[in-house]
Amino acid sequence: MTIFSYHLVKIPFALAVKGLFANPVKKNTKGLVHVEYMSAMTLGSPIISTSRFLINQVAIFAQWKNEEALENYLKNEKFGNILNKGWHVRLVFMREWGKLRDSKFRKKRRH
Repeated sequence: MTIFSYHLVKIPFALAVKGLFANPVKKNTKGLVHVEYMSAMTLGSPIISTSRFLINQVAIFAQWKNEEALENYLKNEKFGNILNKGWHVRLVFMREWGKLRDSKFRKKRRH
């Protein structure tokens, strides 16, 4: 069963700037399905403001093949150790809500 993790952590400024150009979580990490790296920001601040973007605070959302893959990453990888010092939550996909009936949005099957 896949598992999702959401991490919030403060990281060194240089690593944060580097992360804007190259994701520090390698895509070929064993057990990793997908990852998104984002800089945190202060909501409500002016769009063009140094107080809006919190460069050294990052949010990372990842999908893993299983919880063991996440545990291995947090314990054995350099950036995983940094993530492990921050806050994170683990999520499991429970169910999908809603369906599309035959409509113009769904391709019709041809027989």
